[in-house]
This record gives sequence, C-alpha cells and structure tokens, in this order.
Amino acid sequence: MQECENISARQQGLKSEIIAAEHYKNLGFQIVGQNQKLFGVEVDLIAYCDHWVLVEVKSIADLDNLSYRLCHKQKKRLLKVRHLLEDQTQQAVELRIFYVSREKHLELAIEDHECC
Repeated sequence: MQECENISARQQGLKSEIIAAEHYKNLGFQIVGQNQKLFGVEVDLIAYCDHWVLVEVKSIADLDNLSYRLCHKQKKRLLKVRHLLEDQTQQAVELRIFYVSREKHLELAIEDHECC
C-alpha cells in the first residue's frame, strides 16, 4: 500500500514540474535543466531568458501553511547555489518556489518565503 502511495506522490511531483516548466516557457524562458545538481544541490528547474531562474517545485493539496513546505536548510542550500552561480556566470540569478495545487499554482521569490 505504501509503495503505491509513493509512486503516486512521485507522479504528482513530476506532473507539477511539467506544469512549472510550461509556465516558464510561456514567459519566454528556455528550460536548460530539470532535476539537475548545481554545486552539489539538486535544483528542480533551471530556466534562462536574460537571467537565470532556479525553481523549487512543490506539490500541495491547498495553499494553506506554505511555510512548512520549504525548510530552512533547503532555503539555505538554494541561496548558496544562487551566490555560486552568480559568481560563476556574472549574471543575476533569481530563486523561485513554484507551488502547484489541484486548483491553481502560486509562484514566490524564495527570499520572501518564510520557513518552518
């Protein structure tokens, strides 16, 4: 029973990443990576237009209690990756968190996101 639930959660995560990728493509970004490691940290989505955007994608049931979906350690790792990529490319790097629920999606800057 638990194995089926894990597969379902994995499938939902992949579906959410596809929705996020389509969102950024519609904004004019080129998707240059999905589930890739940058400086040892896995990034769900890497997009580029005139600047880099690193996206953490979260599947959620509803938009309540968002602060519990991104922990402090994860936020800290993503901020470190942003600084390293900015140093390497000499370009601005934006960090975003993209929430996908059944009804809608929500995009936030990671810096504006409160952690648990």
